[in-house]
Amino acid sequence: MTAAPPRLSLDGVVMTHPRRGHAARALSAALGDLRVVMDPHPGGSNALITSIEAWGAYAPDATHHLVLQDDVIVRPDLLAQARRAVELFPDAALSFYANWDSLNGAAARLALMAGCGWVEAVRWEFFPTLATVLPVRLLDEYGRFAEAAAQVHFEDDEVLFDFLQVKGVPGYVSVPALVEHGDLTSLVGNPKRRAACYGAGEPLRGPGQDRLAHSLTLCPFFYRGMAFLLVRVGELDDHAWRYVHWSRVAPRLGLDPAALRRRFDREFAASVAPWASQGQTEFLFSLWVVALLLGLIPRTGHLKISGPPASGAMSETDASQHQALIAAALGTLAPGALMDSALPDDAFAGRSEWLLRIAHDGYEVGREVGGGVGHVGLT
Repeated sequence: MTAAPPRLSLDGVVMTHPRRGHAARALSAALGDLRVVMDPHPGGSNALITSIEAWGAYAPDATHHLVLQDDVIVRPDLLAQARRAVELFPDAALSFYANWDSLNGAAARLALMAGCGWVEAVRWEFFPTLATVLPVRLLDEYGRFAEAAAQVHFEDDEVLFDFLQVKGVPGYVSVPALVEHGDLTSLVGNPKRRAACYGAGEPLRGPGQDRLAHSLTLCPFFYRGMAFLLVRVGELDDHAWRYVHWSRVAPRLGLDPAALRRRFDREFAASVAPWASQGQTEFLFSLWVVALLLGLIPRTGHLKISGPPASGAMSETDASQHQALIAAALGTLAPGALMDSALPDDAFAGRSEWLLRIAHDGYEVGREVGGGVGHVGLT
């Protein structure tokens, strides 16, 4: 007789620093009084040390452990959503957040455009740790791994990424993010961050909620004001990623870069000329290109999808939510790409409607090309 699988049980903690204890206690109370884990060395600035304490503070009967940083915005049902995620992926590391300027954020946007509620984490950067679940069976070993790393390192998300790679543990990121980054000042000097797509803490509705986008080979990435494609090099179990300027890959996708520029200029150059500098115009063109690629690539076989198959059209309610999430994801492209670019953070102050209009136009052009209707290379 086959033994029944073990019952899954999730517990959680909030990690914090004495200077932000009030925020941690408020977050704990909002989620039913989670345990608060304090930085054991508050005179320093090593987030890894606090995270080691937090990951070690699991309940004896828990099968999975959630660690929240103290500066997240959550809905009261986050724990219920986390339990559902654990049931869906019991053997994986799960993150409920990806930054708007990160590789995982770029992958999350692409997965959303493909109608998926989860995406395989990009194996080339940190694993996001703002709101993260790990199987308890890994935690003692992770604690030892992280303790050794803490002698020379202080980034908890990078050390967790390394551990997951060493152990061969899959990592998945929720789409949209189920938490948002708050406005508390970073204790380690990080600039302002937001999620690549945040659905007010509500998961994707419908069958797509349980779908996983994985095995990505191309992913649009808007970084420091420039349009790139992340190109996977190597096999799935032993691969790396390269940043490639989008125009180098465009011919493989049936795109003519010069024709795309003519189309963008025809649609927008005259309209933005009264206020946009040359640098701003180049930024806007890159925004349009990345949005176009987000509309196109889900239809070109450069990712795989696991989970419930599509069964007819979405309900009107689910389709409306999906479109709202797509708008939210397109809306974070520009502010994320302004970070560390040559343009000032306020380069488009008062121009948000232009950013959204241009991103939406690019996305729809990409969908048009991907659907085989017309050809964007037309002059």
